[in-house]
Amino acid sequence: MKAFYSIVIFSVLFAVCMAKLTPEQRRELEAKLLSECKGPSGATDDDVKGLREHEVPKTTTGKCLLSCSQEKLGILVDGKLSIDGLKALGAKKHEGNDKAIATFNEIVAECENISDSDACELGAKLMECMLNGAVKRGIDPKEGIQD
Repeated sequence: MKAFYSIVIFSVLFAVCMAKLTPEQRRELEAKLLSECKGPSGATDDDVKGLREHEVPKTTTGKCLLSCSQEKLGILVDGKLSIDGLKALGAKKHEGNDKAIATFNEIVAECENISDSDACELGAKLMECMLNGAVKRGIDPKEGIQD
């Protein structure tokens, strides 16, 4: 199976689950996405580094960087979690791998009731939930779902 990668981030970005991309293409897309969100969120280089290392942000600027990324990926829409957007991203990432899609959707189901009136906090809560769901299933979020 392809790596679970970051939707757990980016949902990360993690997430940068945009299709069957090579690792280099994924890194380039991730860098572009983070670059586009860094200025508007006021994020620091440390915030960017933390997200790239699959760490749930602790700073407000890091959380807003994550939230911006999630919005660009369709995971957050108008400051609210889009389960359909999240599932669509996972389906695209794991296209052709029904087992990976099912596992991804199980994790999403555990996180579907996450809410917060602050979009930045919501993004961080979602990332934490997705990471916990992956770990609970023995998946290393940095490695992703393996065959």
